[in-house]
Amino acid sequence: AVLAAVGAIDGESAEGAQLRAVASALGPAVEAARDGMDRFFHLLRDFVAAQANGGMLSEQRLRLTRGLRAQPDWSNVEVGWEAAFEPLRAVDGALATLEQDLQAAGEPFEELRADVEALRGSIAQTSEQAGTLLLHHDAATVVWLFVNGRSGEVSVNAAPLRVDDILQSELFSRRRSVILTGATLC
Repeated sequence: AVLAAVGAIDGESAEGAQLRAVASALGPAVEAARDGMDRFFHLLRDFVAAQANGGMLSEQRLRLTRGLRAQPDWSNVEVGWEAAFEPLRAVDGALATLEQDLQAAGEPFEELRADVEALRGSIAQTSEQAGTLLLHHDAATVVWLFVNGRSGEVSVNAAPLRVDDILQSELFSRRRSVILTGATLC
């Protein structure tokens, strides 16, 4: 959406031409980041398949434990993450330049600048969370990889081991009364 919005900027003015020039660097950077993430998630799928002794006839779940992360093949995942993360840095750099130029261009571009800022924040947050979940063991969080047997899509999933503090701060303390049902919370 950001690329489309920048593409719609009038290229006749000097500032419009400058913004379009800066934005033109985004396309190749985004494509490189997409390719890098595709390669990384294929690597994760191959890692899960190898842990399942090569057999992946249906969906697979693989919990990422400290021991699993000590396996020799896990270093390929770590290197793969770094290789996939590098193009994301390039996207962030191009977006940062675009954001600065939009800021300098002033009021007519404020909404687009805010969109670029939000996009940069989203990319940074998602990248940081994914890197933390994949590369660092946290005894308070259960992390697993899920491979859809039909589509082959891979997802990184996480859940807190304990939910009592979260429920207290986000639910119980905000309501006078709460009714919970379900055996999973008992």
